[in-house]
Amino acid sequence: MTKTIIAALALGLFAAASANAVSWDCTKARSYSEKLICASPDLSKMDDHLAVTYEKAKRATGNSAVFKKFQNENWKRREECRSIGCVVDWYQTSEAYYSEIIRRATGGASAARGQAGRP
Repeated sequence: MTKTIIAALALGLFAAASANAVSWDCTKARSYSEKLICASPDLSKMDDHLAVTYEKAKRATGNSAVFKKFQNENWKRREECRSIGCVVDWYQTSEAYYSEIIRRATGGASAARGQAGRP
């Protein structure tokens, strides 16, 4: 499944010249991973989805110092990506991490609806 996603992303990566809707201004994209995300509608959608989950986790934790530290370290991992596959894996892993943070912060309540099958 991941190989299929990676192949689909690779085919359409630079097809769109316009910026996609992501959680930051694509005209200010600096890093390789940011440019990949801005150039790919599929990665852009993953970013949009993660932004919602991230905001829920941020609210659930009260944006604590521990949460901020995790978020910063997690972002650095994305910045180290040098391939589409790495960015896809980062989004999938981050979605699972933030969903788990929500679940724990809310006492085990459903972290994010529609996340069946996530660890």
